[in-house]
Amino acid sequence: MRKASSPLHGKSVLITRPRRQSGELAGALRRHGARVIVAPAIRIRDPVSWKPLDRALRNLGAYDTIIFTSANGVDQFFKRAARFPAEPSAGKRGKRPHLGSAPARRLFAIGPATAKALGRHGWRGVGGPDTHEGAAFANHVAGRGICARHRGQGSTTSSRGAGRNKSLSGRRILIPRARVARDVLPRILKRRGARVDVVEVYRTVADSLGRRRIRDVARRRAADIVTFTSSSTVEQFMKAAGSARTARRFFDHCVAASIGPVASRALRRCGVRRIVEARPFTTRGLVDAILRWARVPRRSRPRASGARTS
Repeated sequence: MRKASSPLHGKSVLITRPRRQSGELAGALRRHGARVIVAPAIRIRDPVSWKPLDRALRNLGAYDTIIFTSANGVDQFFKRAARFPAEPSAGKRGKRPHLGSAPARRLFAIGPATAKALGRHGWRGVGGPDTHEGAAFANHVAGRGICARHRGQGSTTSSRGAGRNKSLSGRRILIPRARVARDVLPRILKRRGARVDVVEVYRTVADSLGRRRIRDVARRRAADIVTFTSSSTVEQFMKAAGSARTARRFFDHCVAASIGPVASRALRRCGVRRIVEARPFTTRGLVDAILRWARVPRRSRPRASGARTS
């Protein structure tokens, strides 16, 4: 598509995700003619202490399930795991990342981006439903066991039962994730009888340079679209905007583009109603949602939607 004929031609899009992770989204939007403003709301930092994860890594054989909730969680987990003894691999690739010796351990990824991150670290045969809802994912963990296999070794899928309300008694589950995160999934898994260890593998902090740029853009209402890829980006954007009044006026003028339901809920809690949501919950899905919104004539756009686009 020629940039001049793109529905995004001449529109300003503010990207709030961490700078290192902005390249793919920024490039896709620029190819469609958008003027991209990269203003990271957050930065990813190591946890305050690695000790909880180190304990889990030393005893990884005790876990039969590991659930990753974000790509950042995957990257931080494997960064630390690289310090521990690696396992011999049966293939020609030499050694694989340390994940213990239990052959039936199952890895689960919440969302396509998380599964893709696992693939970058050499693991596949990982599955999860297209949802970020805790109850649905707990059903998936209970009913579908997908064995972890290193790339090149194939994958094994066990029972495909729905798992609705199925007991997880006896299962020990590790969830490496952010310092601050929703407790819905661990709570449901524990209620099903699982022993769940949640360990911090990273924390999000405000990006000071991005914060200043966000405040300037919000004050001048200099963006047509703002993208959000996590509840943390929403929280820090609102703080950076300067005041609730400034943020409200800003979103009266522009639309929020959310990568999924968790970010959308955070936006609604802050009073934002003009929301387009990616489907699937990926960078490409986010770009497609923005394009669909931009193709609708301005006079036909709902003043306050908050509904998913599909």
